[in-house]
Amino acid sequence: MACSLDLDSYTLFREGASSIAPAVYRGVQTSNPRVVEVHKENLRRHIEYHKIDRKTGELYEKAKVSPEDPTIEEEFEKLDKLLTEGMLHAEKEVSRKISMTFHWSSALSFAVKSLHYWQLCLQCAKDHKGHTQRLLHNQL
Repeated sequence: MACSLDLDSYTLFREGASSIAPAVYRGVQTSNPRVVEVHKENLRRHIEYHKIDRKTGELYEKAKVSPEDPTIEEEFEKLDKLLTEGMLHAEKEVSRKISMTFHWSSALSFAVKSLHYWQLCLQCAKDHKGHTQRLLHNQL
């Protein structure tokens, strides 16, 4: 039995609800040929290292000879899991490492900007040259 509850965020939290962040974008950008090639190379190395091609072929031949063998399904599942891990790793390697947008509340965003500003003030106070321009740029 399903149940849903619709609450007014202002009444509950004393502030409006933040906008919902968009879904996470995939790391592989097929419009960028360099990224696609790096992804394919990483995946190829994973397949080669774990000998997934050879193991899949051997398991296929074994399944043709004795299709009722219960261990075959388990071995295929292991190979599938290994291949999935390789695909996720290859995607992670080419994914953007730093988010260019903030998906949090405006209060938290302001707090982060304030922290960066005061860290720059501290660096300027310690006489680190080159931070004055950044300090003026980040001034609140």
